[in-house]
Amino acid sequence: MPLAVGLSWTANTLRIALIIAIGTCYSPKIALDGFHTQAGWLTFTIIGIGLVLLVERGGWFRKTKIATEPPPSLPYLLPLMVIFLVQIASAAMISGFDFYYPVRVTLLALILFHFRKDYRQIFGPTGIEAIACGLAVFFLWMIFATEHSGTDPTQFLSGGKLTGWILFRIAGAVIIVPIVEELAFRGYLLRRLQALEFEKVPIGHLTLFSVLASSLLFGLLHQHWIAVTIAGILYALILLKRGSLTDAIVAHGVTNLCLAIHVLVTGAWGYW
Repeated sequence: MPLAVGLSWTANTLRIALIIAIGTCYSPKIALDGFHTQAGWLTFTIIGIGLVLLVERGGWFRKTKIATEPPPSLPYLLPLMVIFLVQIASAAMISGFDFYYPVRVTLLALILFHFRKDYRQIFGPTGIEAIACGLAVFFLWMIFATEHSGTDPTQFLSGGKLTGWILFRIAGAVIIVPIVEELAFRGYLLRRLQALEFEKVPIGHLTLFSVLASSLLFGLLHQHWIAVTIAGILYALILLKRGSLTDAIVAHGVTNLCLAIHVLVTGAWGYW
């Protein structure tokens, strides 16, 4: 605890100094709207993860030695953790528009490719039911979700840059994000709420508590939390058909594809 307090105090001191430096030498808007808002989250998260690793792996704070093998949860949770950290880091360097979204999508694609062998046992065939589930979630989304203020990319980009950014945005929303979020919430958390050794729980084995709790946490991760919680419940129930996480990923991807089409056609960027 003294080490954590000291590191937090030092990091906050540096954060304030950097806010002043960025605002003076580069951009007051980025200093106040970007760095000031996100730097605290970023440093606190890094310190928290760093101290956990120090305690668990360093051997200075424990009498018993901890195994050094990667935990089985790593392929499920690391992609989502990277989303959080990269999003916070990029938001600290910009103000108003996510120019670095293509970088985030590319990095996540590389991480998923690295862990591809770990996903073979939980991925499998899919069917029309997953598509129907995705469509149902989209229609429910339009009923329960309200449009928040969104950023129109045409105000910041044009021509080929705008086209490239939109293509990356679609690829991220329809392919990468569904894989990452389903791995974390339906692949890991849904089973972890049933057993400590979550990997021994078959995909598609559900309990009322695990479905509701994982779906609620999934919803709280997003702005439209009621609509997303309902979506999480339906994505969990679709696993009952074949016990394949691919069904939940496809359903999630179909929902996001419909949202992408709706946004591009209507210009309702608040849904993205």
